[in-house]
Amino acid sequence: MPLSLFQFCPALFLSVSLLFWVSDCMGKYRDKLDIIVDVLKTAGESGGVKKTKIMYQANLSFRLLEKYLGLVLSNGFLQRDGSKYELTGTGIEFLDRCNRLFEKYSKAQKTLKDLDDERETLQGLCDNTQSKNCDLKSALNTKGE
Repeated sequence: MPLSLFQFCPALFLSVSLLFWVSDCMGKYRDKLDIIVDVLKTAGESGGVKKTKIMYQANLSFRLLEKYLGLVLSNGFLQRDGSKYELTGTGIEFLDRCNRLFEKYSKAQKTLKDLDDERETLQGLCDNTQSKNCDLKSALNTKGE
């Protein structure tokens, strides 16, 4: 019987397990809009901030920092003042609009979850309807009132 790679190298098993654990904890990858919002929120601190603060607060590599700083500067969301970056009026408006979008999105997700729960409840009422006939009728009557 051949040895598995994990039996041969227990450290590899530990590394792979840790990688999956970390990815579960971190959740989904951020999309472009999430990263831009993180950059703008960080730069919105009073008096402006330096590149390194944006990089660490927004959790970006230097390469991604350069890419997104170029993007927000060219769109007029940030302005550079010496070595610091400051949020512009356009950036404030954009950030407010993003926050409103995220609130709407969160409400829509809750509504979708409520609809899924209701669907599950109705599907559960359809299982074994002969033994639950009274339950089904009473549930449908109370939902309709």
